[in-house]
Amino acid sequence: MPPYAVLALAIVVEVVATSAMKASAGFTRLGPSLLVVAGYAVAFVLLAKTLDRIPLGIAYAFGQAAVSYWSRSLRGRSTDSAPTLRASSGWA
Repeated sequence: MPPYAVLALAIVVEVVATSAMKASAGFTRLGPSLLVVAGYAVAFVLLAKTLDRIPLGIAYAFGQAAVSYWSRSLRGRSTDSAPTLRASSGWA
C-alpha cells in the first residue's frame, strides 16, 4: 500500500477514535471507550509505518490539514485560535 494511503488511513482512524471520545462519556461506557483506545493504537501503528517513507513534518502537516478540514466542514467548528488566545490571556 502506498505510504500516503496508509497515512490517510491513519488520519481517518484517528478522527473516528477522537469522535468516539465524546460518546465514551469520560470512559464510563465500554463500547466507545474500546473504540477510542483501539483507534488510537491502530492510528499510531499506521503512522509509524509511514514515517520510514514520509518525513514527520510532512505527515504532521497532512494530519493537521485533515483534522482542520474535518473540524470546519463536518462539525461546523471554527479553527480560529484568536478567541481562545483572548480568553486565556484575559483580553476581552
